[in-house]
Amino acid sequence: MNIKLALQRFLYVYLAISLVSCRTIPQEQPSTITVSTTTLPTSTSIPETSTVVPTETLLVSSPTPMLLGLQPSILVSGLIDHVQGTGNLDPIYTLESIPDVPTPGIYGIRLEDDAGQEIAFYSFDVGFSYDPSGFGGFVLVLPSNSNTTRIVLLKDGVEMDSRSASKNVPVVKVISPDGGENLSDSPVTISWSAVDADNDSLEYVVQYSVDGGKQWQTLTVGYPGTTLDLDLSFVSNTDIGLIRVFASDGFHTSQDQSDAVFSVTTEKEIYVDIFDDDGVYSGDQTIVLEGEAYTDMGNMTEFSLAWSSDIDGFLGEGEDLAINASELSEGTHVITLTAQNENDQTGTASITIQIYREFSSLSIDEEPLSFVAQQGDIKTLYQILSIWHLGGHSLTWSATADQSWIMLGSTNGSTPTEIAVSANPTGLSAGTYTGTITVTSNAEGVNTQTLSVTLQIKK
Repeated sequence: MNIKLALQRFLYVYLAISLVSCRTIPQEQPSTITVSTTTLPTSTSIPETSTVVPTETLLVSSPTPMLLGLQPSILVSGLIDHVQGTGNLDPIYTLESIPDVPTPGIYGIRLEDDAGQEIAFYSFDVGFSYDPSGFGGFVLVLPSNSNTTRIVLLKDGVEMDSRSASKNVPVVKVISPDGGENLSDSPVTISWSAVDADNDSLEYVVQYSVDGGKQWQTLTVGYPGTTLDLDLSFVSNTDIGLIRVFASDGFHTSQDQSDAVFSVTTEKEIYVDIFDDDGVYSGDQTIVLEGEAYTDMGNMTEFSLAWSSDIDGFLGEGEDLAINASELSEGTHVITLTAQNENDQTGTASITIQIYREFSSLSIDEEPLSFVAQQGDIKTLYQILSIWHLGGHSLTWSATADQSWIMLGSTNGSTPTEIAVSANPTGLSAGTYTGTITVTSNAEGVNTQTLSVTLQIKK
């Protein structure tokens, strides 16, 4: 199997295992996923001993079968190359779920007994990407039948791939953590043992639960080893944790989980972002503060968020906060967002804002600038453009010219100031040219001003 196809197979089985256990109501269609080979990494090796760092948290619920009418089911997934006309079945997994009612199509799954007779047939369709070299994936949850010894993938009745049952079912046993442990140092080694009387190659799905088995986070699928190092900074703390391992020989599945709950207590670094930049406010302007907090796990953790000022103290709570500038003291404020989790760990981020009682507006010289040059001149003498503010506080400004022959001595700064402006007639023919200088600022009032510039070139 080539590298890209191996990665696609890994992705489909990962999603399949994660999605199928979360079913609480029947689905009318199979889950179908399309992956374009052009977006895949070039290497997909899965070492037998590795540190697991989940890139996203997939929580899958495992409700009590009697409550939701779940029944023994088989998870059948795979990839189809619609260009080459080939298909591959992933290892089969047996679990409690609600079977699919697939949308009929040109593909099919046939269950056969040990005499090769058809037990059941399920027609289904597969969607493909717009990339002509892409593969179409499918995930089907079908009723399990104890007499099934062979599962066949077909297209228009022609066999594409199959999985056959060996005589014996593998046996798996979780070794550690198996209950009572307090895990705090990372990484933690998850270990299990497994045997298969037929000497079939086994692969494993490893899951983690923080709520005593109500929901499961898939850590890895298609894993070939019997130890797995888990980086605890990427999973939630808990005092009722469980590990569950599925073992598959390609057809038969067995599973085991920790005999009792264990605890995970690690400090998680809290990251805080404030989306607003440092700003200047005055009068009765509304100041809108926005921020968020997250850990290496993403934003799955619950946080209490509090905003404060180093001058005025506590301002409010939540990701979003609107304050009237008139409610803050005049001066320079360091605004801090503090996030705190359920373990009283905190993280902070800060910005600086200026508060003034009065508005300021931008003002510049109103008299247009006029330059005269001889054809062939390189540069004219400069003239002064004054930029200042009207109101209670200084402004920051930036200046641009819409003509390349207008030369600005400075393009940004703070008020009050003066900048030198000149003209460069190089390469221009005799005649009259006009342009515009635009000055913008952070003023609450008038924040943009323009000035006309004329250049006359004589022969």
